Amino acid sequence: MTRACTDCAAPITAKSRTGWCRPCSAKHLNSDPAIHARRVAGIHRKFAEDPQFKAEQAARLLVNASTPAAALARVATGKRIAREVLARPDVKALTHSPEARAKRGRTMVNTKLAWCPEEWRDSYRRMLSGGTLAKDAKAMILDTVRVEARREVAARQRAMAEKHARELASRY
Repeated sequence: MTRACTDCAAPITAKSRTGWCRPCSAKHLNSDPAIHARRVAGIHRKFAEDPQFKAEQAARLLVNASTPAAALARVATGKRIAREVLARPDVKALTHSPEARAKRGRTMVNTKLAWCPEEWRDSYRRMLSGGTLAKDAKAMILDTVRVEARREVAARQRAMAEKHARELASRY
């Protein structure tokens, strides 16, 4: 007598211990974070034990990824995702909403101006709109930030020295 898969009702053998057919079993195993972690640990262990194996895998991946067939497959995948996923109305509504656009803008600014402290970004923008070259404005802001950091460190060192002197004076 055959049983049915608990997920999709496909027939399974009586010897099945999981209660799933092969595709459903693979789906469950691949979505389990503990199993994924064990697999990744095993791969890392193998790479650490056998550097030649790791180099061979890297070379094989590089060769396979650089073939014209692989490039065409990547293009086809991108087109399929654009057609089947990104063109859906629900996805468009999420990605084109004002909140999403604002978040994208903040992310881009945080990425491009990661070198600039947030309190100095308005000054940087004013310098750029005033005609200062971006590299000059960046140099000016970084110099100012360095000077302020040195000044702050010196002030803290002075405060610590004064506190230490007060503690020494209060001992006697």
